[in-house]
Formats: sequence, C-alpha cells, structure tokens
Amino acid sequence: MRALFDSFRRALEAESAQGRMHGWRLALTRTRKVSIGINDNVAGGAYAPPILDEHLALSYLVAWDEEQVSRGQIASVGELDFPALLDAARKQAHADADAIVFPGAATIPKLRVHLQEVAALVEKDPSALAEMLVLAKDVAKSAESEVLSGSCQARERESIVESSGGFRGESRGTLSAYGFYFDGRYGDGKTSRGVWTADEARTRLLEAATTSKRLGGDPVRVTPGSAPVLFHPAVAQGLITSFLLGNLGGNKVVHGMSAFPLESFDSGRQVLREGFTVGVDPLRDDAVGSYSFSSEGVVSSPVLFIENGRLVTPYLNLKLARRTGREPTASPRAGDTLVLEDPLAITPDEAFARLGEGLLVFSLLGLHTQDPSSGCFSLVAAQALLHRDAIPVGPCPAVVAGRLLEAFSSGEGCLVNWPGEDWPGLLMTCDVMSRS
Repeated sequence: MRALFDSFRRALEAESAQGRMHGWRLALTRTRKVSIGINDNVAGGAYAPPILDEHLALSYLVAWDEEQVSRGQIASVGELDFPALLDAARKQAHADADAIVFPGAATIPKLRVHLQEVAALVEKDPSALAEMLVLAKDVAKSAESEVLSGSCQARERESIVESSGGFRGESRGTLSAYGFYFDGRYGDGKTSRGVWTADEARTRLLEAATTSKRLGGDPVRVTPGSAPVLFHPAVAQGLITSFLLGNLGGNKVVHGMSAFPLESFDSGRQVLREGFTVGVDPLRDDAVGSYSFSSEGVVSSPVLFIENGRLVTPYLNLKLARRTGREPTASPRAGDTLVLEDPLAITPDEAFARLGEGLLVFSLLGLHTQDPSSGCFSLVAAQALLHRDAIPVGPCPAVVAGRLLEAFSSGEGCLVNWPGEDWPGLLMTCDVMSRS
C-alpha cells in the first residue's frame, strides 16, 4: 500500500519540480472486510455468501495553476502508469479556483479507533461471525420467528493522506457490525469499533424479535387528528439527519437549498429554542464517528453548528470554507459523536407516559422524497404500534405529518435519551391518520 502511494507521490513531485503543477492532494485507502449472512433462513447461500474482500481506493486533486484543476478516483488499484494518468488528467482539467487548497503540516490527534480484537477477525479467525449467526438463529427460534435474514461483518481500514502543502497523515480503524430482521417486518443491529458481546447482542435482537411479533398482529386504527408520536431512535436518526443536519450542510447552505441562508450564520440567527445545541465531537475514543483527519487533510476538532439555539457555522469542506471565508470543520459521521443537547430532553419512560393515545414508529417510507429545507414531512409509518396509556394495543400503519424544525424551536417536540442507542429518540406532536 505504501509503495503504491509513494509511486504516485513521486510522479506528482516530478511534475511539480518541472513547474508543470501548482499543487496536489493525494489519498489512498485500503479496506479489508469479512462478512457472512443469512437470507430467508439460508446461511451463506447465493444471496448471503461469505465475503472476504480487500479493496484499494485512490483519490487525487491536482492544480495545474491557480485556476485549473483535475480530480479523480481509482478503485481496485493495480499496476498504473502514473505519468500517463497525469497526462490524461491534464486534458480533463477545469476551472475551480476554490478547490485549490492544500493543507500544511499539522499535529494529528491520537485516537483509539483501531481495536486488535476486530482486526484479528479480518486477519486470522472470523469464527465469531459464525457464532453471531448461531446466536441470531437461537433468538429467532426462542421468539418463534419463522424467517430470519441479516448479516454480520468485521472491517479494518487504513488511510494515507498527503498534500504538496506539507500535510502528512496515516490512520487505521476497525468496525464490527451485525443486523438481523425477523419475519421481514422489523430488525435491529449495532455498529461499533470493537467486537459485540453475546449478552448485549442477544438482548438487542430478542427485543427486535418481540417487536416484530407485535407488528405482525391484527391492525388497529388511531383516532385521526393531532397526536403525540414517539419515533424510535432508528427513525429519529433519519429525521434528524435529513431535516436538522441536512440543513447545516455547507453545500446546501452555500447554494441556497437550506432552511438557513448563509447570512443567517453571520448574524447568529435564533432557529431553535434556547439551550438547544447541535455539533460534533470526532475525537471520542472508540466512537464509530471519530476520525483524526479527513480525506482532504483537515485535522479533526470538535465544533458546534448551533449553540443555544443560534446558528454558528455550517459544516464545511476545504472548498466551501475558502468560498465562504470560513474555517473548514469536522462533519457528522455517526450518532456516537454527535452533540445534541436539548433542555427539554426526557427518558423513554417519561416519553411513554406522555404518549397517551399515540404512535411508536419504527419505520418511515419515502423520507428521501421530502424537502428538508421546508422542515416539514408527511410520510407513511409502515411499522408502528398504537399505544394507549403506555400499553401497546396493536400495529397501526399510519400517515404521519409533522414540522420538525418548528417542533425544535417551540415546545412541541423533544429528544428522548434512549439508553444503549447512539441516536436519541424523538417525541413530537404530529397529524396522524390510519393508513387504509
């Protein structure tokens, strides 16, 4: 891996030495993964085969002068003629002055994101993956689930990033993950830096299998109108990512596609209620969303996008930071590094106590069709349980409509700090109607 990277870097340096190049940035990633799955009760078959994969991906940005750049990505890198590749890249050059940023030397923060126990699954003995399949099958049997599908995997990733400005960074990280669905209705899983524990996995999967059973009962109807809706963390993740984090993304902000115009960050406009804070801390040990530097060579550091309800900064890559005259920022990658502080946040027990006659939603269909800048959604909750006085009554597919940004600026919605989950749940008032 290092030899391949150095070959390309020498080709770039040779071009620079001859005055044919203004600057460059280069990133190489190697990913090794082992996985095994089960599909409709068939383990390791044609639709869920065991996979042992190694993948190299090379990306580059070259500035030929102060205006013209070339960028590219090469997957599954083999033998390459780098001088010829650069000649071809020059012919595809285009004007993009804002992209010409090459980070200088920096101190790389040390993080614990590579755990040998996961690397050993990839490099030596993946038997723990087979044991996870056995565990999932045992859970399905004990819960009387008829059909089981899902997979588990372990992954190790190594990255090298360098630039003509002097940045040099190398990192390694591991991930393990499992996820299983019961009877095609509902499932759950977990991604982490280390290896799962059998007890934690069994508890999580048994709860998912039990929920799947409840969702398979005779459907009931909810009284149409305004009602409290509790979104499970897996669903709240999508809503928060789309309507809150999506509107803080630099690309949307800069191009006028966000609910928050760029100038509103300059004025510190109040957009959420007092005390509501949104940010990211990518320097947490063992967190899935942690990283020491980006593929652009931006060193990670904590950042707040909204503080006490007021806009601070969108999250920005190098290009957008230069265009807006701001500093580049870290970006949200996973729930366990997200900073979400809500003064009205409650526990799940408190949320169920407030639910009255309301819905606990486990899935929403078509979230990608909604306009995040509107802050509003109207979606089908295909998997939902109607609750009355904190007691589940039965499955209740429904249409759910709400105004997320408004809920976070008023008192009509709050986060629910859900133990064991990386993302919070969400309780808010919505318009609901049973799906016919």
